[in-house]
Amino acid sequence: AVNSKGHVFVYHRMPVPLVEFDANGRFVRGLREGTATRAHSVRIDAADNIWLVDSGDHTVVKLDPNGQVLMTLGTKGVSGAGDEAAAAQRFNIPSDVANAPNGDIFIAQGEAGGPDPRVIRFTRSGQFVTTWSLAYSEGIRSNPHAIEVDKNGLVYVADREVMRIRVFQPDGTHVRDIQMQNPVCGLFIDRAGQLWMATGADGQMMHIDWNGKVLGYAGKRGPGLGEATEAHMLAVAPNGDGYVADPTGRQVGKVAQRERPSGPRG
Repeated sequence: AVNSKGHVFVYHRMPVPLVEFDANGRFVRGLREGTATRAHSVRIDAADNIWLVDSGDHTVVKLDPNGQVLMTLGTKGVSGAGDEAAAAQRFNIPSDVANAPNGDIFIAQGEAGGPDPRVIRFTRSGQFVTTWSLAYSEGIRSNPHAIEVDKNGLVYVADREVMRIRVFQPDGTHVRDIQMQNPVCGLFIDRAGQLWMATGADGQMMHIDWNGKVLGYAGKRGPGLGEATEAHMLAVAPNGDGYVADPTGRQVGKVAQRERPSGPRG
């Protein structure tokens, strides 16, 4: 994730799980030593608060810019399944978190074959609003790996293995599916309202339109310079530079944008 200053935050599976670097890759600080079970996703909201998703202990934690805990959603070390469990903040393998324009919080859970793929919605203060299942009636396994919310409040869920972006109203009403040709591993909406996607084992960062058309991409699968063994999650800095987290390759890749986007955040 990248904050308003262009600093890059990496959430990884090490004793000090949250690490901050400046825009030039210089180490700034490490945070949260000994607190993570299975670090999975980090997001930064418009106020530079830091959101951490730990899929191992089934929690989502909100930190202020100094690293102090402001909110914890979920019950540490306790999982659950179904609507009732979600309402009681018992998640089952949370994968990602998104903040809506009105401050509502959306959590995707059930990646990696979890038994209860769903979205759970809370108010900005952490009060439960609603939840809906992402399971397919035809028996296809859903793997919700990332989640984003656009400027109109529409919810976009990355369903990785079926290579699909699923779009919902904030109340869970299904709008449409966008079928892609690559695994949909990470999603990001930048400040110019543009949609970006990370392709997992295909190793690419893609710029796509709202119908899934690929407008540009960077990278290919591999261990070399400019390549990613796994494009797991991604973020775009305020200046338009892109960052891809590659956990298999144990690196962060930076993609400099030749043209800087401008305009309101999506």
